[in-house]
Order: sequence, then C-alpha cells, then structure tokens
Amino acid sequence: MRRPMEEMYGAQYFRETWERWVDGISRFAQNPQGNICREVLPLISCPTLIVHGAKDPMVPSFHAEYLQQNIRGSSALHDSVGGARPPDRQASLQCRVAAESGRATSVFTFVLRFRIDRCFGMETALNGGSVEPITVHDFSEKILEQLVHFHVMKLSGGFFLWIGSEPVLSSLALAVSSKHDSMPLSTLVLGDPSDTTPSSLAQRLTKKTQKQVFVSYNLPVTSSNLALLVEDRIKKEMELHPDKF
Repeated sequence: MRRPMEEMYGAQYFRETWERWVDGISRFAQNPQGNICREVLPLISCPTLIVHGAKDPMVPSFHAEYLQQNIRGSSALHDSVGGARPPDRQASLQCRVAAESGRATSVFTFVLRFRIDRCFGMETALNGGSVEPITVHDFSEKILEQLVHFHVMKLSGGFFLWIGSEPVLSSLALAVSSKHDSMPLSTLVLGDPSDTTPSSLAQRLTKKTQKQVFVSYNLPVTSSNLALLVEDRIKKEMELHPDKF
C-alpha cells in the first residue's frame, strides 16, 4: 500500500498526510459513536455518486453502503480491485467514474457545497429570514519587489480570500473549525497537492477568526519568506479593518 502512494503523491507528502489522517481518525474514534458527519448526509440533495474499492484496506464497504442509504437518490460504484493502486490503475478508475457518473460528483463536493450554501446564508433565505449582504474588500502591497493583490469577499460566517499578482485561480483551500479538535480542519479543493500553502494559511486564519475560510493562493514561489510576509500583511489588514473579514 505504501509504495504506490509514495509513487503517486511523493514520500514526504504521503507521510505528512498519513500522520494527520491517523491523528484525526483517532480523535473521532473517541467521540460518542465515532460520528464524523452523519447529520449532514440527509441534507445532500444533489446527484451523488459514491465510489468504493472492494479491496480498500482502510475503508470497509459498509461506509459506502451507509452513505448510499442516507444520501437521498445516490448511486454507488463498487470497484472490484479497489484499494491503493499505481497511477495508471488510478487513472483507469477515474475514467470509469467519469463515464458512469454523468453529472454526479463525489460526496465531498456536496458536503462542501452545503458548507458554501451556509456561508451565503441560503438556509436563512429559504426559511424566510434576512440574508447578510456580501461585502468585498481589496488591498495591495509590494512584498519582496512583487506587487501582491488581495481580494476579500465577506460571507455569512466566513470569508473568501484571493491572493495573487495575476488574474488566475490556481488553487482553492477550505478550512473549518471542529468541535472535536482545537486545530481547524482544512483541505485543498483545487491545485497542486504537494503545495500546502493554501490549506495551511486557511487553517491558521480559521483558527484566528473562528470562521470558515476559503483561500486561493496564486503567487509563484520566489522566496521562502514570501508566504510568511503575505500572511503578516493579511493579519495587519484584519487589525485595521476587522469588519471586512
């Protein structure tokens, strides 16, 4: 299992991700009934495809069965090989999923969509309540001879932060607070999985603000200090304009 994962993701990234995964699952196991996100499954209303490998050594088949039973209208694809696989087998499964899923996407995508809907206050709107207006805040700073632009979109219960020097969207990370852990949970939705800058920044900003944070970090690595200086500039702006975040 280890070798194909290291070949696919790199030894260091796989080791760090594996350690975080084990720590996270260990904490969940100590909670009542080991619940992670069962309460949000009935709220998923979009077409959902659940993919599971029959020989997956980490996730038993009953997880996929439970998801299918509790996500309304979902369908399942059970791969007969499953488990850790070399990149070519992984690509084969991805092609099969794309062919069989149509418009359906992964469970995580819809849990993420539910989170985004909550940020925009759609639940409140559906219940007839008022929705907070979305506010936008822009600022720029020259950092290490590079002009860096910051774009903040304040949402209900969180904010989206874009950072870059050119109009591109090369990454997107999400971090949310967890009642089971003092450190927020974070994940990379878009971008290079070996670059932990977006997810780490989102995680620290969530810890600081106790809000859901979306971060798109689009700066080339010109110096090892760049990300640290960028984060310092963000924190300075938060102190000057706390109402914008």
